[in-house]
Amino acid sequence: MLLGSHRLQPLTVVFAALYLSIGLVDFRASHAQSTPEQLLFGPKQYMRTTGAPVQVTDSFSVPPSIGPPFLLHIVNGDANRSHRVSSAWVTLNGVQIAGPNEFGPNVAVFDGTVTLQPTNMLTVKVASSLGSYLTVSVFGTPILGNLTEARVSHTVTLLPNGKVLLAGGTGPDGLVLNSAELFDPVALSATGLTSTLTTARTEHTATLLPQTETLLIAGQDNLGLLFSTEMFNPSSQTFRALSPNVQPIRSGHTATLLLDGRVLITGGQSSGALGS
Repeated sequence: MLLGSHRLQPLTVVFAALYLSIGLVDFRASHAQSTPEQLLFGPKQYMRTTGAPVQVTDSFSVPPSIGPPFLLHIVNGDANRSHRVSSAWVTLNGVQIAGPNEFGPNVAVFDGTVTLQPTNMLTVKVASSLGSYLTVSVFGTPILGNLTEARVSHTVTLLPNGKVLLAGGTGPDGLVLNSAELFDPVALSATGLTSTLTTARTEHTATLLPQTETLLIAGQDNLGLLFSTEMFNPSSQTFRALSPNVQPIRSGHTATLLLDGRVLITGGQSSGALGS
């Protein structure tokens, strides 16, 4: 058993929730239907002051990692129903998005789906009573890039540097994979590793160890169940086989890092369901 054979230093574990539903799907298509949540512009306040109606033009850009749908969000006045605008014009890239008909003392919020360019010009003209104002924000939808390779039943491990290691799994042709990739949650893109697993494996486990390496345990390959283990080094981005093997062979098990630094492996299946 690996328990007791692979000594680690004690670790106080802080758990972070990581939700990555990564399978045989296109991230871009699956995320496109969600509500725009990435702030691109604002919130900026446009207030009617003395003199002629106030007209201000601002520019903002859309990074490649953000796509449609885009939302123009306008708050009229404050939460106490005061300072509300009754006459204003909001133009985006030369197209009027909102005019006097969209504002008034009973209008608190105006939301509109808009089309954006890489660089955009927003013009706001306020012609209401002094002190009235609009607060304008523009939101977009993060575009999650596709994985370099479609896979299911792989492992997903959040590394200390903030990137996510995806290892092994089963490809769309049903064959078990020996490939791995790193997903960058900042750039929202995945990069395939040149180094491969020492053994193709699926239904395995991956456990982040205190020294920042990741331990991959057992699973199964194209021929059957495995008892082999291997380690991923994030510095060299390589995998190396380990001599400790699990007994009995198993897949679909759990691997838990204990406070004393050992890894507890339980359950799964061998020739049948395991109780060990």
